[in-house]
Amino acid sequence: MNGDIGIGKLIEQERHRDAIHIAVCPVEAGVELRPGTEIGIMKGQAFNALPGLIQPIGVVDPFLKHVVLPGQRFYMFLFPGSITSLRHEWEHPTLGEVKATPTAPSPDKATSEKWLREYARRVNSYYCGDGYYGEKDGGKDTSYEVLMADLAGNSITYHGIDMHDRGDLIDEKKLAHHASVVLGRPVNFDGFEYFSCSC
Repeated sequence: MNGDIGIGKLIEQERHRDAIHIAVCPVEAGVELRPGTEIGIMKGQAFNALPGLIQPIGVVDPFLKHVVLPGQRFYMFLFPGSITSLRHEWEHPTLGEVKATPTAPSPDKATSEKWLREYARRVNSYYCGDGYYGEKDGGKDTSYEVLMADLAGNSITYHGIDMHDRGDLIDEKKLAHHASVVLGRPVNFDGFEYFSCSC
């Protein structure tokens, strides 16, 4: 989403002045960080990128004049071309608030939601229409809602099948992908508080 002018690469042909979009995200430092340092996110905080442990997704605001201390918040500049969508929202005191126009879910989001609903019926069978909790709630299937609430809260509990630790997590990579699409943010199980079951 950087206009393909070659940000992050040396200039090898005639170029002129330009203006670009750079995606930024407010984050909290987990350790002392220097401006321009490559960083990734672990357990909701920013850390120095470490191969195989913390995937770099951006850099500390390179325009800062001082180091960022643990607990301080700053802008992370995401790597050029790494974001999947870009939207500007603005307000003006004379024009008032801009109301969002409802839109249908994107095909990718619809596909991910369908996958997650099937996954939820598999791992949260107690909450399916014919499960124990479903019988108490007039046969309503709430397995998907339970799953998404868990994922949004950085924990996961299976209701109907065994899970004693992360090693029992079913289809981890697919689950992380589809949950990220539906929740609109990266889902990284490294930062989850617990993996359990109600069996």
